[in-house]
Amino acid sequence: MEVYEARIKEIKSVTGDIVSFYLDIPAGVRWEAGAHMHVGLPGFQNGELTDKELVRHMSIVTRPEDQVIGFTTRIPENASRFKHALSKMCVGDILYLFKIRSIMKLQAEGIPMVVLSMGVGITSVYPLILQYREESGKKNLTSLHVSKPEEHLYREILEKNKAEGICLLWADSRNAYQEELEKILASLRDVPGAVFYIVGSDQYLQDMIKVLHQKGITDVQIIIDKKEEKRLAFFETLL
Repeated sequence: MEVYEARIKEIKSVTGDIVSFYLDIPAGVRWEAGAHMHVGLPGFQNGELTDKELVRHMSIVTRPEDQVIGFTTRIPENASRFKHALSKMCVGDILYLFKIRSIMKLQAEGIPMVVLSMGVGITSVYPLILQYREESGKKNLTSLHVSKPEEHLYREILEKNKAEGICLLWADSRNAYQEELEKILASLRDVPGAVFYIVGSDQYLQDMIKVLHQKGITDVQIIIDKKEEKRLAFFETLL
């Protein structure tokens, strides 16, 4: 396993307890929009042993052309050991990056895509939507995000330059979210092959997959940000 040292370039408070960390790109690091990585804090490795409490899976919120590699996370008052230690990091400190992978890849031109996200989960799909917006060809993407009104991250940027074929929906409550989701599913009832991306907590993933199953959406139409073996195991828990 190759581990890269990355120096913190900027720490930015987004809203409430949500914080973004932007790092210098280590030599040799490559990624695509929508990729994720593991972030380790100093001391996470002791010889061949890994202190898993000092490691977290993070979505990469930046694109390669941004010339920084970044992630956004929530640091609550009663933080985990990892989040507490992360909150003490400063510009110039070193973080460790490894297992950089791309799973959340967009489909071919014209295939209907629906992105369902909650809370900070939108960080996974934000760079994908930016990339998709800039591509040529026919577009067909609907994004539905639910969170507190002040936590609709990147909303201003995403809505700044709207593109035909991209629909951005923002729900401030679960009830509003369910209403919008029902409308989306109804509009796709007779459209074969639609693909659904779901990003959020495991409980949110479970809830949304169950809803999609009830509407006849199959597992092959559902993409979650987990590698194949973990994805299969996750779906098995829903049987």
